[in-house]
Amino acid sequence: MGCLESERGKENRPMKCLSIDRSLRSASSRRGAFMVVVLVCLLVAGMLMASLLKVALLQDRQVGYEQARLQAAWLADSGIARATGRLVVEPAYVGETWNIEPADLGGQQAAVVVITVQKDDGNPELQTIVVEAVYPSNELHHARLTRHKTIGVP
Repeated sequence: MGCLESERGKENRPMKCLSIDRSLRSASSRRGAFMVVVLVCLLVAGMLMASLLKVALLQDRQVGYEQARLQAAWLADSGIARATGRLVVEPAYVGETWNIEPADLGGQQAAVVVITVQKDDGNPELQTIVVEAVYPSNELHHARLTRHKTIGVP
């Protein structure tokens, strides 16, 4: 199809192809090249989407770390306030480990606040409160924050 026999007779000679074959071959080549371009574009789009997904996941993780750090800061401040209040009522207070259940925090994560009260050797009227807050206490990745406050106790 698309080729004619030689004009010299009915001898077995190779057939001459018409220009139709060339146009069919060039159309086929164009389709193949177009498919390669489409595949490259899909590959680039897939890589771009993967990069965007990675950035979104990293940002979500960073937001979680920031939330844990802020919660630990609030817990440390609460530990300072708790120790200050206890020292007013009970001057012999030396500290405690304050385990906070998830229900008390309104979430799914527990916390631990370790409070230590140290007397100042140079001035018996001063005491230093050292608070270490860990949130969430039951996770591998957690925020740990330490705060110090020196107060005068009569």
